[in-house]
Amino acid sequence: MSTIDKKDKFLAGLMKSPAADTVGNQQQLREEAYRAIHNLQFPTLKDERWKYTRVAGILKKDFEHKPGTAPASIEEYQIKGYEADCLVFVNGAYSVELSETEKSSGVQVLTLAQAKVEHYDVIDKWMGSVADHKGNIFTAMNTAFHKSGVMVYAPKGSKVNRPVHIIDITTGEGVTHAPRNLFVAEDDAQIRVTHSFYGGAGENFINGVSEIYLGKHANVEYQLIQENGGESNHIQSTDVYQSTGSVFTSGAFTTGGKLIRNEINVSVNGEHCETRLNGAFLTGDRQHVDNHTVIDHIKPACNSHENYKGIMAGKSTGVFNGKVFVRKDAQQINAFQSNQNILLDDSAVINSKPELEIYADDVKCSHGSTTGQLDEEALFYLRARGLTKADAINILVNAFTAETLEYVSNDALADYISNLVERRSEELNNNDSENK
Repeated sequence: MSTIDKKDKFLAGLMKSPAADTVGNQQQLREEAYRAIHNLQFPTLKDERWKYTRVAGILKKDFEHKPGTAPASIEEYQIKGYEADCLVFVNGAYSVELSETEKSSGVQVLTLAQAKVEHYDVIDKWMGSVADHKGNIFTAMNTAFHKSGVMVYAPKGSKVNRPVHIIDITTGEGVTHAPRNLFVAEDDAQIRVTHSFYGGAGENFINGVSEIYLGKHANVEYQLIQENGGESNHIQSTDVYQSTGSVFTSGAFTTGGKLIRNEINVSVNGEHCETRLNGAFLTGDRQHVDNHTVIDHIKPACNSHENYKGIMAGKSTGVFNGKVFVRKDAQQINAFQSNQNILLDDSAVINSKPELEIYADDVKCSHGSTTGQLDEEALFYLRARGLTKADAINILVNAFTAETLEYVSNDALADYISNLVERRSEELNNNDSENK
């Protein structure tokens, strides 16, 4: 079967239940994306940006939109002590019964379907303006086929009373959905969002896009937690635009899934901005997790800080490809980029490629990558004090990843992620006979 035939066959499943918009210019946006899909091809290992991540396995499967059974309760998916507006989606469908939101002064927290009717002016102005739906086939697919998502709109000077927690639950064989989110913080506004993915049995394909716009001196925090099912294929793109004096903070914490690809593209188009990207991924078995980041410094006098850490066991593979651009007129840039990895097994593999592309001369930029094993002396020290190997490893792994939680502003959320890391570390070591 030719590449074109595979593409058509794969897309056929997504088109069994087509999506359409009747308000504003959103249908025109979908049609632009349809045309882009026709002209674009799925990436292969020959594409530099995808050289370590193979999507051919996804294209061999038949995926389509299928309803899921909502749980009786979302207690197991909630974060203890994290008081937030909660929006729950099951296989991409919004669950009114499981969701709970409060009216926040001036801030709109709505499903995308609601927003397209009640605030189509905001949707028309911002949706499709940040994400690349003409040059990226997965973003084009999301733009064409999405049916659900969340809009958080903070007008000038407003701040959310509570953070927003989006819970995405995906179960069943051959399921696909394309969550589409739009977060807009106008001048001097503030938004806090956590997006959690959970999954059960069955192979699925999630193709998500989040567009984030920050006005002047706006502050946005976006935390991504991926506890996907063991057969989940998840491609997630986060596209960000920063205006003067804005602060953007993100975290990507991955423990589940079969193939995970997280892209974050930040356009820093204002002076005196702060950009903070952090992440930790813990992989085992034959998991594959790829974090691909771009920070594009267009204007001068900005700071960016990027810190990703990987812990890999079994025959899992990890990828970190981070790129920082400093444009010709972007003087006085401070950019820090780091990727550190620990291999718990000789069969695990990490492909790390931090990059700087600098066209200005008055800058302070650094990048680095290290890969190794756990410190044997530290391990011996802890075990000499009566700890099992598993407990000693958990302590070292938590210490290793703690730095990635530095910019998680909510203590309950930080505790949840720290506990998630500990649980995953235990899972990766529970087959070690020395742990008994």
